Amino acid sequence: MITNIIYLVSIGLQLLVGLYALSLIRITGRKMAWILISSAMILMAGRRTVLFFYILSAGRQPGMDASELIALAVSCLMMVGVHLIRQYFLSFNENYNKCKQANDALLASEARYRSYTDLTDQIGWIWFTNADGKVVEDIPSLRRFNGQTYEEAKGFGWVKVLHPDDAERTAQVWNKAVATKSFYETEYRMRRHDGVYRDFMARGFPNLREDGSIREWVGTCIDITERKQAEQELRLVMQRLELAARSANLGIWDWDVTNNIMTWDDQMLELYGLTWETFPGGVEAWQNGLHPDDRDKTIEECGAALKGEKEWDTDFRVLHPNGTVRHIKANGMVVRDSQGIPVRMLGTNYDITEQKLREKQERYRSHTMLTTLIDNVPDLAWIKDREGRYILVNEAFYLAFNIPVDVAVGKTDFDALPRELAEKYRSDDEAVMAAGVRRCIEEPVIDAEGQTHTVETIKTPIKDENGAVIGTVGIAHDITKRKRLEDELKELNMTLEQRVVEETNKRLTQEHLLIQQSKMASMGEMIGLIAHQWRQPLNAIGLTVQDIKEAYNYGELNEDYIKNTVDTTMNQVCFMSKTIDDFRDFFKPSKEQVRFDVKSAIEELLLMFAQMFNKSDIDINIETGQDTILVTEGYPNELKQVILNILNNAKDAISSKREVGNELQGRIEINLSNNEQKDKIIVSMRDNGGGIPEHVIEKIFEPYFTTKGTIGTGIGLYMSKTIIETNMGGTLSARNIDGGAEFMISFKVSEPRRKGI
Repeated sequence: MITNIIYLVSIGLQLLVGLYALSLIRITGRKMAWILISSAMILMAGRRTVLFFYILSAGRQPGMDASELIALAVSCLMMVGVHLIRQYFLSFNENYNKCKQANDALLASEARYRSYTDLTDQIGWIWFTNADGKVVEDIPSLRRFNGQTYEEAKGFGWVKVLHPDDAERTAQVWNKAVATKSFYETEYRMRRHDGVYRDFMARGFPNLREDGSIREWVGTCIDITERKQAEQELRLVMQRLELAARSANLGIWDWDVTNNIMTWDDQMLELYGLTWETFPGGVEAWQNGLHPDDRDKTIEECGAALKGEKEWDTDFRVLHPNGTVRHIKANGMVVRDSQGIPVRMLGTNYDITEQKLREKQERYRSHTMLTTLIDNVPDLAWIKDREGRYILVNEAFYLAFNIPVDVAVGKTDFDALPRELAEKYRSDDEAVMAAGVRRCIEEPVIDAEGQTHTVETIKTPIKDENGAVIGTVGIAHDITKRKRLEDELKELNMTLEQRVVEETNKRLTQEHLLIQQSKMASMGEMIGLIAHQWRQPLNAIGLTVQDIKEAYNYGELNEDYIKNTVDTTMNQVCFMSKTIDDFRDFFKPSKEQVRFDVKSAIEELLLMFAQMFNKSDIDINIETGQDTILVTEGYPNELKQVILNILNNAKDAISSKREVGNELQGRIEINLSNNEQKDKIIVSMRDNGGGIPEHVIEKIFEPYFTTKGTIGTGIGLYMSKTIIETNMGGTLSARNIDGGAEFMISFKVSEPRRKGI
């Protein structure tokens, strides 16, 4: 039995050693050796286990010999050896880990130092000096900034790049710190590599030995240029703020609500008439300075602001100890804690006494101006409050109702007017106030004499600064006469159609007479012109007849003589007949529009009347521009009549000018041209007859207006303008030029007619 136990213990120790050996692989890191040892021990244990169970299965007991005892002893020794090796490596690994942790901590410290150095390199640098304060180690950050080499910066060479005004003071502070072994701090300006000076804050600490001597100096140099600039700007802002507050009489206050501590500036004391000696502190300093009539209301508003019910924006009066009253405008804000409880209140006060005085004066002036204005309005004018009470009435109101102004103020319509009128006026007022817009209303009015008038009343709602309607303004204009005229106008409109017919017939009759006069004048001109043209042929015929008698007396009558006489007489008769046909065609109106050449029409006209103008010693010239289009569509005979009328007027003007003693060669120039677009024909007729008097030139185209006295009809130019502008769609105008007048006719160019296909 003991042998079996020893056998099993030996097998168990071998297995344990094998497994223990495997655990040393992770601890020692030596895989192959421990795997071999573990494999050998496990194989040995397996072999002995198989042998042990084989012997038992054969019905035998394992024998105890020296080899088994040796195997047990070896297993025990192996177990102890493996355990000692494991403990050794565990102790070694622990020391290794401690060293590794220390090394990691050192590396982290170095990394943190490098990070700090990199960070401070952006805003400054860390520096080291020896005990005497000389730079002995290279400071790359410093050299990168000022551009010095190490040789230039070491020792006290770095001082050379300080601002000249700061170098001596910096050296004194540094020498004092070195001498006293005390903390070093100063500010100076240092020149950058590009020549720009920057502000720096330098601080240093002495690193002392155990005996108290200085081992080295360690410090920092931080760029504070932006901070210095910000401080300078802040000082300027504070100065401006102080100047603005002083200029505006602006007082600044701060109230610690929790501890009831009131902080004022000097301007606040001046606003309340106090001094630092008489300033009691606390909110009572403010409350006691309030005017008694405003105190309760203002304190109540302050309480509402603390509760968050409204903003602190108000005005009130303060009473100085000497009795002076000032008006104050107050603004402020409430500071609350996380629970919403007010802990501070701060704001401003400023004096608005002058503003209030101006407002009062302005109200008085406005009231005076309004009273003056309303009293000088001829219409009835008044102002009512929301209840219909009169606030202001003018003099016209008093004259209409015989109610003095001071008596009317405070009264309503029911106190002074018949009830039915008062009810209507009140109803109209309420409608205007409800709508909030101005209305124009017709209302009846009974004056002091009992006469009923109709007035047109403009009623406008009055609104306060918040838009609420507080009354009405009314202006009433008496329209009784206008209403009467409107009635008369209605009656007149009923008979207007009959009057229009009568006037139209009258106008047509006048125009008919005008046309008849024009026709008669044209016929008279035609007869005169025919007589002028016939005078020479008649003379020739008369001479021929007389010559027949003489020929008979002398026996000269023969067939040839009679034939010549007949031919000569018939030529004259034919000429006279053609003259009648020409003038008849000339004065016969065209029945329809035709295309014709303007220049040809004018030349035909001049050929007919050449003798008339030659007799008057007047030269007529026609000029035509190059490439001028002169074909139009209209009434050629009417155009000839217009041209002849204008030429006759020019002839008469030239003759009149000669009658006053001027030796004048008459001249009429006719110019034919187109406008730039080539869509208009322009006929210009200029003369040298002295022109048209300026005071009548605007009237020459009016019917029956003439400058020829009793010999003129006054319808020639009127009919000419009618023909050109109405019948031919053109224009006719006149103006004075140097030495005479110019008439211009303009009408459309006729488009070429396309030939049929």
